[in-house]
Amino acid sequence: MTGIPQDHLAPHALARWAAEAPDRLATVEVDGEALTYAELAARCRRYAARLRALGVAAGEHVATLLPNGGHAHAVWIGLAWLRAVEVPLNPALVGAFLHDAVVRSDASTLLVHPSLVERLDGLDPLPGVRVVHLTDHEDFL
Repeated sequence: MTGIPQDHLAPHALARWAAEAPDRLATVEVDGEALTYAELAARCRRYAARLRALGVAAGEHVATLLPNGGHAHAVWIGLAWLRAVEVPLNPALVGAFLHDAVVRSDASTLLVHPSLVERLDGLDPLPGVRVVHLTDHEDFL
Protein backbone atom coordinates (compact mmCIF):
# COMPACT_ATOMS: atom_id res chain seq x y z
CA MET A 1 0.00 0.00 0.00
CA THR A 2 1.24 3.47 -0.82
CA GLY A 3 0.38 6.81 0.70
CA ILE A 4 0.01 8.03 4.24
CA PRO A 5 -0.89 5.39 6.83
CA GLN A 6 -4.47 5.90 8.05
CA ASP A 7 -3.41 6.39 11.67
CA HIS A 8 -1.36 9.43 10.58
CA LEU A 9 -4.33 11.21 9.01
CA ALA A 10 -5.62 14.15 11.07
CA PRO A 11 -8.78 12.62 12.58
CA HIS A 12 -7.06 9.39 13.60
CA ALA A 13 -3.96 11.17 14.91
CA LEU A 14 -6.15 13.55 16.93
CA ALA A 15 -8.10 10.63 18.41
CA ARG A 16 -4.84 8.91 19.35
CA TRP A 17 -3.40 12.06 20.97
CA ALA A 18 -6.68 12.66 22.83
CA ALA A 19 -6.46 9.14 24.25
CA GLU A 20 -2.74 9.30 25.08
CA ALA A 21 -2.51 12.88 26.39
CA PRO A 22 -6.04 14.27 26.84
CA ASP A 23 -5.00 17.25 28.99
CA ARG A 24 -2.08 18.34 26.81
CA LEU A 25 -2.59 21.59 24.86
CA ALA A 26 -3.44 20.98 21.23
CA THR A 27 -4.13 24.52 20.01
CA VAL A 28 -3.80 28.03 21.37
CA GLU A 29 -5.59 30.85 19.57
CA VAL A 30 -4.09 34.30 19.26
CA ASP A 31 -7.11 35.70 21.13
CA GLY A 32 -6.44 33.38 24.03
CA GLU A 33 -8.67 30.32 23.56
CA ALA A 34 -6.75 27.14 24.28
CA LEU A 35 -7.97 23.60 23.69
CA THR A 36 -6.57 20.32 24.95
CA TYR A 37 -6.45 17.31 22.67
CA ALA A 38 -9.54 15.90 24.41
CA GLU A 39 -11.45 19.18 23.97
CA LEU A 40 -10.43 19.54 20.33
CA ALA A 41 -11.35 15.93 19.55
CA ALA A 42 -14.75 16.37 21.22
CA ARG A 43 -15.42 19.59 19.29
CA CYS A 44 -14.48 17.99 15.97
CA ARG A 45 -16.68 14.97 16.65
CA ARG A 46 -19.61 17.27 17.52
CA TYR A 47 -19.13 19.02 14.19
CA ALA A 48 -18.99 15.66 12.42
CA ALA A 49 -22.22 14.57 14.13
CA ARG A 50 -24.02 17.80 13.20
CA LEU A 51 -22.79 17.62 9.61
CA ARG A 52 -23.86 13.96 9.39
CA ALA A 53 -27.31 14.98 10.68
CA LEU A 54 -27.46 17.47 7.80
CA GLY A 55 -26.86 14.62 5.42
CA VAL A 56 -23.17 15.23 4.67
CA ALA A 57 -21.73 11.89 3.57
CA ALA A 58 -18.41 10.39 2.58
CA GLY A 59 -17.12 11.77 -0.68
CA GLU A 60 -19.47 14.75 -0.66
CA HIS A 61 -17.90 18.12 -1.46
CA VAL A 62 -18.51 20.73 1.23
CA ALA A 63 -17.42 24.30 0.50
CA THR A 64 -16.40 26.34 3.53
CA LEU A 65 -16.35 30.12 3.77
CA LEU A 66 -14.60 30.59 7.09
CA PRO A 67 -12.00 32.95 8.53
CA ASN A 68 -8.66 31.42 9.47
CA GLY A 69 -8.47 30.02 12.97
CA GLY A 70 -9.65 27.30 15.27
CA HIS A 71 -13.20 27.31 13.94
CA ALA A 72 -11.99 26.40 10.44
CA HIS A 73 -9.62 23.82 11.86
CA ALA A 74 -12.38 22.05 13.81
CA VAL A 75 -14.75 22.07 10.82
CA TRP A 76 -11.97 20.62 8.61
CA ILE A 77 -11.34 17.72 11.00
CA GLY A 78 -15.09 17.19 11.51
CA LEU A 79 -15.50 16.85 7.75
CA ALA A 80 -12.50 14.53 7.65
CA TRP A 81 -14.19 12.26 10.21
CA LEU A 82 -17.01 11.87 7.71
CA ARG A 83 -14.56 11.39 4.83
CA ALA A 84 -16.20 14.36 3.13
CA VAL A 85 -14.14 16.58 0.84
CA GLU A 86 -13.63 20.09 2.16
CA VAL A 87 -13.32 22.82 -0.46
CA PRO A 88 -12.03 25.81 1.52
CA LEU A 89 -12.92 29.09 -0.13
CA ASN A 90 -10.90 32.26 0.19
CA PRO A 91 -12.88 34.50 2.57
CA ALA A 92 -11.92 37.51 0.43
CA LEU A 93 -14.03 36.25 -2.49
CA VAL A 94 -17.16 38.24 -3.33
CA GLY A 95 -19.80 38.45 -6.05
CA ALA A 96 -19.21 36.55 -9.27
CA PHE A 97 -15.84 35.26 -8.04
CA LEU A 98 -17.45 33.66 -4.98
CA HIS A 99 -20.33 32.29 -7.04
CA ASP A 100 -17.93 30.75 -9.56
CA ALA A 101 -15.80 29.19 -6.82
CA VAL A 102 -18.84 27.56 -5.19
CA VAL A 103 -20.20 26.29 -8.51
CA ARG A 104 -16.82 24.88 -9.56
CA SER A 105 -16.34 23.23 -6.16
CA ASP A 106 -19.09 20.72 -6.96
CA ALA A 107 -20.29 21.32 -3.39
CA SER A 108 -23.68 20.21 -2.20
CA THR A 109 -23.25 22.18 1.04
CA LEU A 110 -21.75 25.58 1.79
CA LEU A 111 -20.78 26.33 5.40
CA VAL A 112 -20.62 30.07 6.10
CA HIS A 113 -19.25 31.81 9.19
CA PRO A 114 -21.45 34.64 10.57
CA SER A 115 -18.77 37.23 9.86
CA LEU A 116 -18.93 36.33 6.15
CA VAL A 117 -22.68 35.91 5.61
CA GLU A 118 -22.91 39.31 3.91
CA ARG A 119 -20.73 37.88 1.11
CA LEU A 120 -23.80 35.93 -0.01
CA ASP A 121 -25.95 39.07 -0.41
CA GLY A 122 -26.89 39.55 -4.06
CA LEU A 123 -25.20 36.33 -5.12
CA ASP A 124 -26.79 34.50 -8.03
CA PRO A 125 -28.68 31.37 -6.93
CA LEU A 126 -26.59 28.31 -6.16
CA PRO A 127 -28.77 25.47 -7.44
CA GLY A 128 -28.39 22.25 -5.51
CA VAL A 129 -26.28 23.86 -2.78
CA ARG A 130 -27.70 24.08 0.73
CA VAL A 131 -26.27 26.98 2.69
CA VAL A 132 -25.59 26.38 6.39
CA HIS A 133 -24.90 29.39 8.59
CA LEU A 134 -22.52 28.66 11.42
CA THR A 135 -23.01 30.53 14.68
CA ASP A 136 -20.14 29.76 17.06
CA HIS A 137 -17.82 26.97 18.16
CA GLU A 138 -20.35 25.12 20.26
CA ASP A 139 -23.53 25.47 18.30
CA PHE A 140 -24.21 25.84 14.63
CA LEU A 141 -27.26 25.36 12.44
